[in-house]
This record gives sequence, structure tokens and C-alpha cells, in this order.
Amino acid sequence: MVNIIAFLVVFILVTIACIHFYWAAGGKKWGDIVIPEMDGSPMFEPPGMITALVGVLLLDVAFFVLVEAGILPFPYFTGLIHYLGIAAGVVFVIRSIGDFKYTGFFKKMKESRFAYYDTRFYSPLCLFLGLAILTIIFLK
Repeated sequence: MVNIIAFLVVFILVTIACIHFYWAAGGKKWGDIVIPEMDGSPMFEPPGMITALVGVLLLDVAFFVLVEAGILPFPYFTGLIHYLGIAAGVVFVIRSIGDFKYTGFFKKMKESRFAYYDTRFYSPLCLFLGLAILTIIFLK
């Protein structure tokens, strides 16, 4: 069962990483619904390098999941990978909770397009990923 969860998590993380690489390369699709808004305008515009870095970090987490699940044998840095995996799981759970204003389940600003997608997709997905990663790490 852990392997099934691990493969699902890795599939999701790699897919999201690929979307970030697409955006970093200049792609625009879905870009208008993934940034929190204030008064109808995006609160920030992430540079391509930062967006690419997020993609790389998502691939790193996918790697940690494969190693922690025992799917990918990697005998090096096992302690570091273990704790980075835990940190990634915790970060996803915290992201799902949010900043209590613009993101997460407990946001106050609920009237934007971003807020709509955040409530229905992004926050639940982050909660799933965080809990699944932590489950994989602690059930292996």
C-alpha cells in the first residue's frame, strides 16, 4: 500500500514540477489562477528562475519519497533524506493551512479566482501530499 501511495505522490509531484518548468520557460496557461490576488491583480510575479527552482525542489521531494518508500535504493545521505522528507511533508501541511489571509483552508480573502481554486484544489492537494509523504516516511 505504501508503494501505491508513493507512486501517486511521485506522479503528482513530477506533474506539478513539469508545469513549473513550463511556466519558467515562458508558458502562460493556468498562470492567472495560481498567484494570490489583491483587488483583482496578482500579488507578485515570480521570476522564471524562482519558478524553475520550485520545479527542481518538487523533483527533489519526489526523489525523497522514492527513497523513503524503499522503491529507489539510495544508501547515501539516508539521515538527511529522511529529515528533508519530513520537512517537505510538514511544509505541504502548513501550506494547506495557509497564511490565514490569502492562502490555505483558513484564508480570509475568499473572493478571487485564486481563492476559488485554492479552496477546491490547491489546499486539499497540499494536505494530501503532506500527509501522504509523512505516512510514507513513518510507515516504511
